[in-house]
Amino acid sequence: MKCPNCGAAELIHDTRDLSYIYKGETSLIPSVTGDFCPACGESITDMGETDRVMREMQAFNKQVNEITDETLTKSERGEDIHHDGRITMRNPPSDVLGFVPDDLPIPLYDGACDHLENMSVPKVSLFSTDDQEINLSCLSGWNVIFCYPMTGRPGSPVPTGWINIPGAAGCTPQVCAYRENQPWFKQRGVGIYGVSTQTTDEQKEAVGRLGLPYPLLSDAEYDLVSAIELPVLEVEGRKMIRRLTLILKENEIKKCFYPVFPPDKNVIEVINWLNEKLG
Repeated sequence: MKCPNCGAAELIHDTRDLSYIYKGETSLIPSVTGDFCPACGESITDMGETDRVMREMQAFNKQVNEITDETLTKSERGEDIHHDGRITMRNPPSDVLGFVPDDLPIPLYDGACDHLENMSVPKVSLFSTDDQEINLSCLSGWNVIFCYPMTGRPGSPVPTGWINIPGAAGCTPQVCAYRENQPWFKQRGVGIYGVSTQTTDEQKEAVGRLGLPYPLLSDAEYDLVSAIELPVLEVEGRKMIRRLTLILKENEIKKCFYPVFPPDKNVIEVINWLNEKLG
């Protein structure tokens, strides 16, 4: 069987240790049995093995988090815990929002994506963080294309008032939620692509820092935005895609989630929808 990811080589059935990187820390997941591609490194495992690998990934993530930012108390992180359990931010960070606070403003439905479902994706090629040119109209099978405004970068301030703009903040929690659930998509042969109008270099920084196992695509020239009339927001002279998620089968948009809120729960909506379709 040819590799479904690169198509360049036959898969090899084997048992081997898999390297996993999260927030710059590396772990080995031992004795993973599946089909491996010698060209691109893609691995395909059965349901039971996928569940085991996912559990080990999540356990390692928790261990790393406990060593890093989770060692800070909520008070030290500038979070307030209310009597009803809500968490709000006393002083929002100026660069990266690591979680979705309960007082994040909710984007309202405005009908800006009503035209997208059942549309055929035109020939639009976007450059990816793994140095590939991805033509969205040529993707095969099921694919999830989640669009977001921008991920923050440590030390680089986000636009003024960013956290108060409905639908703006929460991109880092969203991309990380897709990272945590990537094995589910991989097991079912569903591709994941994140799209923003940030440059490829900016996206590569996020992929490396956050340990994303899927590519981000740059629409810095607004080719996709223009081709299918995606809604945008403009902040401090930058034009960014409003948060939305497209589910494609071959080159047809079968489902559009818009507006998306909360950002980190979008992946669960997508999984639930796909579960019904895939059976």
